This record gives sequence, C-alpha cells and structure tokens, in this order.
Amino acid sequence: EPVEHYKAILRGLANLSGTHRAGKLSPDFDKTFPFNREQASAVFAIRTPEEKLVQRANKMFDFVARYPKLFPENVRTPEFREQFISDIPDVVAAEQRIREVLYSNAEFIAFAHWNANIDNCWFLRDAKGELQCGFMDWANAGQISVAQSVSGAISGAEPFIWNEHLDELL
Repeated sequence: EPVEHYKAILRGLANLSGTHRAGKLSPDFDKTFPFNREQASAVFAIRTPEEKLVQRANKMFDFVARYPKLFPENVRTPEFREQFISDIPDVVAAEQRIREVLYSNAEFIAFAHWNANIDNCWFLRDAKGELQCGFMDWANAGQISVAQSVSGAISGAEPFIWNEHLDELL
C-alpha cells in the first residue's frame, strides 16, 4: 500500500514541523537547530549551465525513448519533452526568485527531515490500526522550507503516486 505509506510520511513530517512552528519544542531548540537561509537554499542552487541542463534533459528523454516500459505514458510524449526542455531557461532565470519565495518567509520554514523518503523511514500501526511513520538518518535535519521537506519525501515515489495521488497527498 504505497499511498498509505506516503500519507504516513507526510503526516509525520506535518506533525514534526507543526510541533516546531507551534513552539512546542524546548526553548533551546532553535538555538541548537538555527535556520541558516544560505545553507538551506543552497540545495536548490542551479550549478550547471543552461546549455548543459538542456543536453542532460535530451539524454534523459533519449533514455526514456529507448526504454519506454520503465516510464509512464505522460512522460514519454513528444509534447512533454518539448515543454520540459523549453521550460529550462525559465527555471534558470527564475532561480533566485524561487529561492527567495521558498526561504524568505518564516511561515514556510520549519524543522523537518530534508530526505524523509521511504528508505529513511520506519513504520508501525498504532492501537487504532493507522499507519505511523518515524524517521532515520537525521544527518541533515534542520529548519528548512516545508516545500523542500515535502519534495524530499516524495521524490522517490513511483510515477503512479505522482500521476494519480499527488493532490491527495499534498
């Protein structure tokens, strides 16, 4: 039941981040885990020239074309490839604004696990039978953009999760 597991992960992240934002952690918590905007936003820095990104995208889509059974239909279409590649310059141009939106508003920042993907989680059922989630590998946990936390949690999800359940999970 992968959808149930991703729901448990996102509930766990929401509980963790919500507890932090509500001030229900130790008063020393923010001193121990301060928000470092530069460090947190560096994750989204584009370090590759636009031309190289376009080359890599074309290689990726060539791979998709060679092995179509590995990918959902919606990412195999020529229209998707064209749109994806044509969006690269816009994303590169908007990089600073994106980072500003993600990291300049304190309401979007909370303590979270930056990579709460399914391989960094453990699961158990509570007394009511609801699946609960705990997190492992806390090396880079800290105050980060909630969007970064959510994207890290679902980044490895199978395509059907993204295609059929994304709105439900969010």
